[in-house]
Amino acid sequence: SRTCPVTISHPLSREKMVGLAIIEDQAGRTYMDLLVDRTLKLPPETKKQSTHGTITIEGESRIKSCHLISGLISTPLNGQKEIALPEVIMQNEIPDAWNQIPSRRVVEETPGYSDYAQYFPEKRKDWETFLLIGRDCMEAMWQEQYYSDENRSQMVAKTPLGWTLIGSPPEKDPPISNRRQPKEKG
Repeated sequence: SRTCPVTISHPLSREKMVGLAIIEDQAGRTYMDLLVDRTLKLPPETKKQSTHGTITIEGESRIKSCHLISGLISTPLNGQKEIALPEVIMQNEIPDAWNQIPSRRVVEETPGYSDYAQYFPEKRKDWETFLLIGRDCMEAMWQEQYYSDENRSQMVAKTPLGWTLIGSPPEKDPPISNRRQPKEKG
């Protein structure tokens, strides 16, 4: 998945909220955390009562009531164009993904990718994870990937919602005292 900070808004609300959107191409639908409804103070006419269940590797979930919300707008923090979200499902909390986004400093210190740090916003502790964007929002799925020969365990991706660092940091060589010494031939 790719996680980016965005602003979410609705034309029938004066409020806006900045937080994290997970772009997940394994999800068929787009989901919104209940926190967005409370923060944006969405009027009742934006919500349609429905039911929804999911199927995961764990099996089928119980079908439960939900609200379907249309008209939400997701705007990247870096000035790229806004994306009109498809009808979103508001049913459950979205799991926190704050630890999945790097700070600008972390990108600066990432071997092979320091030149991309300028594209990352300063990370804020108050960013809540409030969107999981699925394949029904094809406009958010595009990405340009950048690789470095210096670091093959990570890559940087430019998405329509911002930049993200994907992968795990390369393993560092253990200190010399922890390395196995070759046996002497005798």
